[in-house]
Amino acid sequence: MTEGESARQAAAEVSEADRLAHLVAENANNASSLRKMFVVNEVRVKNIRKEFPKREREVIREAVTLNQEEVDELRNAVQSNSPVFRRASEQLVDVSKVIAAEMTESDVVLYVDE
Repeated sequence: MTEGESARQAAAEVSEADRLAHLVAENANNASSLRKMFVVNEVRVKNIRKEFPKREREVIREAVTLNQEEVDELRNAVQSNSPVFRRASEQLVDVSKVIAAEMTESDVVLYVDE
């Protein structure tokens, strides 16, 4: 890998970490949307420990610390939405480790830190 490719890859990783940090900051809105989901086709789980290098995880964890109240609200929303909670539990997800969520019309991606 050339130096330029390495720099582009690092920028992409930081961009993804920043995008996830922004999702963490939007957890209150996402919690509200999640509570209104009645049809859930798929719940995918992404573990930041497996998806992000240490430097990017630190960016995400700082966002979690700064937005703990919103993170807690999202966790409550996951627990209160039976289809999402059931599918997350089937994947052995501890809801207390959920830090962010992305939703489409009927699909959910839960980001966890475990």
